[in-house]
Amino acid sequence: MIKKTGLSLALLFVFTAFAPKEEGMFPLSELDRIDLKKAGLMIPIEQIYNPNGTSLVQALVRVGGCTGSFVSDKGLIITNHHCAFSAVAAASDPEHDYLTNGFIAKNRELEIRTSIKARITESYRDVSAEVLKGTSPDDPAGRMEKIAANIEALEKEEKEQHPELLIEVSEMLQGQSYTLFRYRELNDIRLVYVPPRSVGEFGGESDNWVWPRHTGDFSFMRAYVGKDGQPAEYSEDNIPYTPKRYLPINPAGVKENDFVFILGYPGRTYRNQPSQFLTYQQDYLLPYISRWFDYQIRQMEELGKGDKELEIAFASRIKRLANTAKNFKGKMQGLQRTDIVQQRKHEDEEMQMMIAADPKLNAQYGKLFPEIDRIYTEKLKTASRDLWLGQVFGSSGLMYAAGYVGDAQDTWKNSEKGAKNEFLEKLKSNAGNFARSYGIAHPELEKKIIKALLMDGVRLPEDQRPAVLELFASAKAPEESINKFVDEAWEKSVFTNRAEVLKMMEEKPEKLMKLDDPFIQIASGLWEQLKAYQLAEKARQDELSILLPQMVQVRQMYKQSNFLPDANSTLRFTYGYIRGYYPVDAEYHEPFTHIKGILQKASSEGDYFLEDYLQTLLGTEDPMSVVCFLYNLDTTGGNSGSPILDAHGNLVGVNFDRAYTATINDFAWNEEYSRSIGVDIRYVLLVMKKLGNADHLVSELIVSR
Repeated sequence: MIKKTGLSLALLFVFTAFAPKEEGMFPLSELDRIDLKKAGLMIPIEQIYNPNGTSLVQALVRVGGCTGSFVSDKGLIITNHHCAFSAVAAASDPEHDYLTNGFIAKNRELEIRTSIKARITESYRDVSAEVLKGTSPDDPAGRMEKIAANIEALEKEEKEQHPELLIEVSEMLQGQSYTLFRYRELNDIRLVYVPPRSVGEFGGESDNWVWPRHTGDFSFMRAYVGKDGQPAEYSEDNIPYTPKRYLPINPAGVKENDFVFILGYPGRTYRNQPSQFLTYQQDYLLPYISRWFDYQIRQMEELGKGDKELEIAFASRIKRLANTAKNFKGKMQGLQRTDIVQQRKHEDEEMQMMIAADPKLNAQYGKLFPEIDRIYTEKLKTASRDLWLGQVFGSSGLMYAAGYVGDAQDTWKNSEKGAKNEFLEKLKSNAGNFARSYGIAHPELEKKIIKALLMDGVRLPEDQRPAVLELFASAKAPEESINKFVDEAWEKSVFTNRAEVLKMMEEKPEKLMKLDDPFIQIASGLWEQLKAYQLAEKARQDELSILLPQMVQVRQMYKQSNFLPDANSTLRFTYGYIRGYYPVDAEYHEPFTHIKGILQKASSEGDYFLEDYLQTLLGTEDPMSVVCFLYNLDTTGGNSGSPILDAHGNLVGVNFDRAYTATINDFAWNEEYSRSIGVDIRYVLLVMKKLGNADHLVSELIVSR
């Protein structure tokens, strides 16, 4: 009996340690769905989220599009190096190259001001009934307008009750459930410590979305408030923010199969979409955007060679585009290697059969899937053109400005005499928004982008090619014709002088209304097509706003279970274990990397560049000191910078990436291939102490006991 009991306990331990976890980016309201104690959590769930008291949630902060966490009672925030990248680039110049060399503030007076804003989730409540009040499924466009009006009224009413807070209503399940979130927004965030780029970005694009990783992707910022303790704009008189909760550090780290969890602000997932959505992603969006972004990156890298100022100016844009491009390539690979699309199609077909077999369901949902298919069939007919149109005005600030002004000219010319002046006043009032979308980073880059975009337009299928491009398409050498047009137009156009155009917008908009500019001739026709596409797309989305909630209802019946809402940049919880995996047959990836791996990769140039003095310093450390680790948590974009917490709620790492196979987490999660990557707190501390001479910051951190 004793032997059997011992064996049973041993088997139970093995099963618990290696049992697959369930998929989930859980909203705080869904935490009671999980048996976290059984999963391995060693603290009460109320310590994670407690609506009536302090909890770990109050140590979490959304910084820009990333997540961060407070790690001291003096407003110190830890997040990723890449989340601070734009702020560091903005503070850098050839003389103070913080991007390359890193930055450390030896005291608070030397901390660098940024434009980053941070927000803390204070509380939330379900407002689904209030948002959906008065809506009708028989009027898709009217329903969306009513939902928008209800949300606006709710946010206004809540703001009147809590003027000190930021109020947002977020859609959780499309067309079905809505949550009102109350946030405290902090407007004075400063850079404190950023390691050298060779540490914070070690491996560059070669290792981006790849395991094994050896990247010290972390940074520190500090939040400040006014002397009254309330959020305030930057001032030298501001004081460090005192958070209600901050995270203690566990310097011992974790080991394989340990329970860990993450709180963070994941961006967008698309797991409750029909199979046609995945087809659109696989065949159109992912390949086009990744190819186009790669082109822009190549041009910026070429132009930036040997020009430090230009290299710094392009750095943030290159990083942003490269991250997306590689992510999209990973998604394409994932969709090709897995059966996600076919599985979703199979499920859709089985749900249609289930509906057809039940007269009651058929009466209610019989047209559901045919209608979804009709909408996507229409969308896919012009998908190549529509994606291209979006990039014409999204990638070129000059084309955006020319299209915007050309469209305004048409409206102004067709306005009644008395309405012309009123229209000009509206133009003036919108000058700020116009300026934000109108930028020319570098003349040669802008010209290359416009030429490439026009050539891509010429290559569109003939039945999708805009008429304004026929002049180029019919030329003997279309590319030469385009290059000649852009070069000549550049010399004549007022839009190459951004400052002059903005001055006219604010002071003499009537001059803009009379401009005869070569870029307007091209851009205004394309702008009209873009507006037509946007109207058609809005109509499609209005219809889908009725159909997709119905599809979710059918899917719940089909699977006989409830769904978690897709991620939407609101606070989520995910849990799992430290685990390696097999990305392909016979190739196992261990869950930890070490300093010896950095030294093996280190080079005097390229993505693995590491300064000699850093190689020497790291060479004196234990070669088996941990750098990064893998875990099977459910994460996506926006989880960058999320704290990785052990079973006791102590900080053991900072999430910064996913493995290449896990880029399709946005569409589906799977225990076999979904792995996320974090920098180990042990490496963070080592870099701070040995490479950064940041003992004053290390002493500010609270070590768990």
